[in-house]
Amino acid sequence: REDLRQKRRDLEETLAELDQAEESCVERLVELGVNT
Repeated sequence: REDLRQKRRDLEETLAELDQAEESCVERLVELGVNT
């Protein structure tokens, strides 16, 4: 049970990092003048 909780925490951290990466990618595209 605690094992599951740990896995879930890891997943949420990974998702948060992905969100951040996606955001900075989008910002970079906007800087380059790409229309999304």
